[in-house]
Amino acid sequence: MFLLLLTGCAGSTAYVFVNEAPNAFREELARYFHAKDMSVEFVDTAVPEGLNKNIIITSYLPRDPGKIVEIQRELRELGIDIEEVLIGSRDHNHHYSGDNIGVYIVSGITQSNL
Repeated sequence: MFLLLLTGCAGSTAYVFVNEAPNAFREELARYFHAKDMSVEFVDTAVPEGLNKNIIITSYLPRDPGKIVEIQRELRELGIDIEEVLIGSRDHNHHYSGDNIGVYIVSGITQSNL
């Protein structure tokens, strides 16, 4: 029971979907999210076909919506323009409960981001 409470208090996670990104790019993103006190998990599943812009998907009730705006702005400074923030549904994507987010990157991946 105690262990369950500890894991329930863990910080938020950014699930990053990015195809064919150089390791240096992934490492830079990991450093960025760790500096925000967020875990990062790169999802090996391909970015959904038909997605043609960078997006963030949040939970349906993020505790700190201002943090999402801040992440969007700071990623833009790194050369990754997040064009849309979508609020997830309670019925979809259990990954994005609490303050977890999904970051889908399809453009802006270059060595110059680093």
